[in-house]
Amino acid sequence: MDRFQLGWVYDTSDKEPAKANTIPELAQKLSHDPEKLSKAANPITKAPFYGVPLTSHLTFTYGGLKVNLDSKVLSTHDVPIPGLYSARELTGLFYNEDPPATSCLRSMSFGMNAGIEIVKGL
Repeated sequence: MDRFQLGWVYDTSDKEPAKANTIPELAQKLSHDPEKLSKAANPITKAPFYGVPLTSHLTFTYGGLKVNLDSKVLSTHDVPIPGLYSARELTGLFYNEDPPATSCLRSMSFGMNAGIEIVKGL
């Protein structure tokens, strides 16, 4: 397959894809548990199988500045600090729950919201 030519994956991994005739064989090549990968890939039955060796990384913060819905930074007593706004990763991501569809959508929405609130105060 053309998409599996040498070097196609350098945007996501520094290693080439592994190719195998069975899921357990692929798991061994990728240093994964063959039983777990076989369960996860159960609906896939047509060989050959490919896998890209990747390492996951934390891409979100679990802390940061607390803000209100107007993107105003809150003090330790949950009172808005005058003239201080924040958005994106500086505000952290999770506050006692795991909201779906975060990251870019959250950053753009609250970034725009912070800009609007700043302009209102001019």
